[in-house]
Amino acid sequence: MPRHRLTRPEQPLAVRWLLGACEALASLKLAVVLIAASAVLLAWATLVDSQYDFKAAQFAIYGTWWFAAVVLLLGVNVLCAALIRLPWRRYQTGFAITHAGIIVVLAGCLLTRLGGIDAQMPVLEGGKAHRAFESTQRFDLVIQPISSGGSDRAATIPVPFVSGPFNWADYRDLFFFPWRVVRRDEGVVYDGDGIRLEVLDYLSDSKLAAAPPLRLQVKTAAGKADSWQPLELAPGAMAKRQQLPGGERVLYWIARSRAETEAFLDSRPEGPLGDRGQLVVHAAGKRLVVPVDELTARNRLPLGDTGLELELVRLYAEMAAMQLLVRARGESPKEMLVVADAPDMNRHDPDHGVYATYWAPGEPAGAKPAKEPSGHPAARRPGSARIDVLQGADGKLYYRAWKSPRVFAIAPLPADESRLEAFPGESDPVTFSVAKFQAQDVPGAIIEPVSFAARKAKEKRGQRRQRRARVRLTVDGRGEEFWLDGIEQFPVDLPRQETEQRTVIGSGRRVAVSLVWDSFDVGFDVYLHRFERRLDPGTSMPSHYSSLVDILARPDDDAPPKGSQPALLAKEVLITLNEPKTVVDPSTGRSYRLFQESYGGPWKPGEPLFDMVVGAESDRDRLFMSTLTVNYDPGRGLKYAGCLLVVAGVVIVFYGKTYFFKRRGSR
Repeated sequence: MPRHRLTRPEQPLAVRWLLGACEALASLKLAVVLIAASAVLLAWATLVDSQYDFKAAQFAIYGTWWFAAVVLLLGVNVLCAALIRLPWRRYQTGFAITHAGIIVVLAGCLLTRLGGIDAQMPVLEGGKAHRAFESTQRFDLVIQPISSGGSDRAATIPVPFVSGPFNWADYRDLFFFPWRVVRRDEGVVYDGDGIRLEVLDYLSDSKLAAAPPLRLQVKTAAGKADSWQPLELAPGAMAKRQQLPGGERVLYWIARSRAETEAFLDSRPEGPLGDRGQLVVHAAGKRLVVPVDELTARNRLPLGDTGLELELVRLYAEMAAMQLLVRARGESPKEMLVVADAPDMNRHDPDHGVYATYWAPGEPAGAKPAKEPSGHPAARRPGSARIDVLQGADGKLYYRAWKSPRVFAIAPLPADESRLEAFPGESDPVTFSVAKFQAQDVPGAIIEPVSFAARKAKEKRGQRRQRRARVRLTVDGRGEEFWLDGIEQFPVDLPRQETEQRTVIGSGRRVAVSLVWDSFDVGFDVYLHRFERRLDPGTSMPSHYSSLVDILARPDDDAPPKGSQPALLAKEVLITLNEPKTVVDPSTGRSYRLFQESYGGPWKPGEPLFDMVVGAESDRDRLFMSTLTVNYDPGRGLKYAGCLLVVAGVVIVFYGKTYFFKRRGSR
């Protein structure tokens, strides 16, 4: 039917412009283009989903701004097509209802995109959980003033991080989609107030592979003439595996940070060692030489102007080792251990940037040791000739040659088979060179990416992924580069491992960075009575698993009266794979649907997690963790209503003239 134009010459310009835009947006040609584009995008997303998974399709297409723009423009086209036909005639009822239904469906989809939640809630048997973890992640930057005296609290800066579902190195080999056009947060993700965070690489799944040992070629005066001895070193190896024919030892360890590397290179003692030696301390980039004779137990020594204090807890004179505490006002003390003849066993305080080296004098010439040293490196006679080899945070080798009371050299160790002499001018020189070296990412291991196919196989077996990000954190001009392990979704707050949270010291403050999943409080507690798993006969594949839970109300105040019991919202609710349950947050009225998704375990007695959660004395023989999906869809009602409207509109369009809109007097 011909349609009159909406614009008239006598109308104001703004009105004519608005009505003309509405007519253009209601164009049938535009509708055909948008519907065709939507069909192509949906087919493309289906192909990506079939080749990879839904997360890849969500990242590549469904979650992009341009897919949302196409859908939004389609909704505007449908709305304008209906509006320009006002007022509607009686026979246009089906047309109006159908278009209204499409608009309602698209509005529901928009609400789902903006406010929908699809998260995971892990809960241990016999435990409660109230936090659900989303599929988005972020970096947490925790800024803590050094020695604030408790006046300034730590400030946390959340930094959103979009990584994508694959290892970044794999994108160039993936097909079916131009992955480079999709946004990834590569490079600088935060830069402000003297703090800069850069993401250099990302692994959506990775593993630790055993690293080859460091191989040296060594020749000593005590060995055969012109005979080179091969020596293999691994971090943490015992001294008996590092002993040279002349009694010299070679130690090897890995520096975790640039600050630790710099402390090693600047660890040379000053002047006479004294009766009990010297302690060379690096605190927040400042060097301090402390005669051990001046240290007395329980007396605190200020570490320059850093605001930190060093306290000697105990001196083990026989082993030339000492236990120390680093104190900062308003904080719990950090424990350190320094061993003179086994510096690879030292425990430093990286949170405050405190690293120490203990230089102990050797036995007087001709003196007989009071006790023969045992095979343990910490029990060796102080002052024994030693070569310390360090892999720095930059992946390069450095060495330190020591024979009491002198440090002969602290210098880079070339990896090109160049020959060096450890104790020049001595009667028992040691010549050595590097035969084979591969930088290690963590002591004894290198980080390797897990392919997408291997990752899918792991997920089918219920194994978790280990994501890692290579980052560079710079604080007040001082930067560190390192691999950071992502913190996994878990119902118990476990202590952060050194690889999960790294700290960089700036000017009067320190900044710790960690990679965490976004999470939220659902408003109620889920108590897991029992998790049940049944396996297919003769296999380890589960055929059924379910969770029996109670839903408990959360008290309004943080400190409920002792002995009070939380209100029971639902008792002994069975959640299985195909039977989700609906739970309403009593504080907000938000309706969540809980699905059984996966599980972890079982953990058995003797394993650390079992003993920590259940207790080693418990009669239980296993512990499971159930993972529930928490789903909230604010657009679900609109989508259902819109679909019903579309069906009703189509029925009226096809049967309206026959049954609903008969002319009077016609049969």
